[in-house]
Amino acid sequence: MDDQLEDDIYHAACYCAELTMGSMGDLFTSARGIMGWLAKCAAQAGESGQPMSWITPLGLPVVQPYRSKSTKQVRTKVQHVLMVENEGRQVSIGRQKSAFPPNFVHSLDSTHMMLTARRCLEDDEISFAAVHDSYWTHACSVDTMNRRLREEFVNLYEQPLLEDLLTELRLRFPDMTFDDVPRLGTLDLRNVLDSPYFFN
Repeated sequence: MDDQLEDDIYHAACYCAELTMGSMGDLFTSARGIMGWLAKCAAQAGESGQPMSWITPLGLPVVQPYRSKSTKQVRTKVQHVLMVENEGRQVSIGRQKSAFPPNFVHSLDSTHMMLTARRCLEDDEISFAAVHDSYWTHACSVDTMNRRLREEFVNLYEQPLLEDLLTELRLRFPDMTFDDVPRLGTLDLRNVLDSPYFFN
């Protein structure tokens, strides 16, 4: 492929990505508001010198390791080695802020997976396997797994997850003022129970 064509494709892809991200903000206003709120909370935590951390609904503590890096290049006759040190370095507020919204969502996704797996095993005694967000079981158990998947999603997200996070932050940082949780949208979570395309 010639350089001009490759450059044109790159710019077209960037343009499409920009339009897509812009339209998502228009379509999913509540989600965008929540993502912005999460980022602001992480920035505030970072300004205190602390990395963003939280406890998942399963009780798993999560700490974002993002700190400013110190790099040093060491040259030898054989090779060049780049040494990266971030132990004891200042928290990187920018990385804390940009990483927290997706990391928080991923922690909830993994919580959902664990709740589903536990329910499949304990209540139904069916096999369950997963890679990231792809869940598997034997063909004869797919309907049961799908039902449990939806039930556990509703059970998880009916909890006041954002309010719990806010309470946790206010306890950890009593001298800081965190904004209240943004107003949620109008989705009736119970509709997930009957959604054929929720997860398949």
